[in-house]
Amino acid sequence: MAGPQQGAITTMAWFFVLAIALTCANVATARAAQGSESIYRQKEAKLVEVMKIGGGPEESDDDPPFVRPRDMRVASDGSIYVLDGEASEVVVFDRDGKSRFRFSRNGEGPGELGQPNCIAIDHFDRIVCYEFGNRRFSLFSKHGKFIRSNKFQDNVSSFCYLPDGRILALAARDHFAPGAMENIWTLCVMDSSFHVTARLDSITSSFEVLSTNSGTMMTSRPFEPSLYWSVSPEGRIAFASSSDYRITVLSPKFARLRTISRQVPAVNISGAERADYLKDVSEIMASHLKFPDHKPPLEGLYCDSQGYLLVNRAVGWKQMPLIDVYSPDGSLVGELEVPGFRRPVFDGDTMLMRVFKDDELPAVIRYRLE
Repeated sequence: MAGPQQGAITTMAWFFVLAIALTCANVATARAAQGSESIYRQKEAKLVEVMKIGGGPEESDDDPPFVRPRDMRVASDGSIYVLDGEASEVVVFDRDGKSRFRFSRNGEGPGELGQPNCIAIDHFDRIVCYEFGNRRFSLFSKHGKFIRSNKFQDNVSSFCYLPDGRILALAARDHFAPGAMENIWTLCVMDSSFHVTARLDSITSSFEVLSTNSGTMMTSRPFEPSLYWSVSPEGRIAFASSSDYRITVLSPKFARLRTISRQVPAVNISGAERADYLKDVSEIMASHLKFPDHKPPLEGLYCDSQGYLLVNRAVGWKQMPLIDVYSPDGSLVGELEVPGFRRPVFDGDTMLMRVFKDDELPAVIRYRLE
């Protein structure tokens, strides 16, 4: 039987083990952060492929892992969940990209998905899908077993779970008026039952509506404003309208921490971009569309695994993506050009991106930034 002295020694030993573990974790985090900042201080960087799921020629006889990936998330064990919007199912892979299983199918019943838009993973590694077709959130276990659904009438384009268990979502509500249609996009906070408890910001985007002898035609107006947002691992929330380089940063408790603003050169909309925008628009509708002279300055907000804020800036036609990088304290680290950078999902020191190429099947690729 251990005496008091032995118990004290054992307790002290555990404290030493814990202290060493925390020190190692802090050192690893600091090194990772230093590595991120050293890359971000470069003028240019490249995406180095370290894993690929899917892809290949369209005429390949192999069964593709997915038809049209719409969204993806990484669970705490490294499992990759890819929402296949075309097939209305979720495809699951391990960290190395090996297929594990898939679940759900198209439909309106329990556990079925109707036009699913986006997914998120909660604190229990459960999978949550928002379905535009069924206007609801559906909750599944990490093994794909259906748990429940909650109705939600607005259209949700993206959402995530905050550290305290609440949900941050970008949702749109349609507004119809004679000869016009608008989407009112709102960045809102919801509780675990998907009830809205707070609204952080909102914008309005409009559609061009035209009545003809053949019926009513409708298309989005060129370069309408978007609302972008991101959440750091610690729970800091950053959001901004695409039309103004003015980013609001909130604490995990929704207190305003800072506003990041910057004067950047205006980017003209080229004739090639106008032609690309109009290639799928009818002639009569194209004749009514009015283009602004300049692009909105922002094209996306992202937060990496170390809390660095990446601001995707507008660039000229087919120029390399330009990223403004801010440290967790809000100071500007530098500007970075990254060929192929588009809507990353960060996972440690790597990022996952959906890749679509002409004459190839879609792919999900894991990259390292170097």
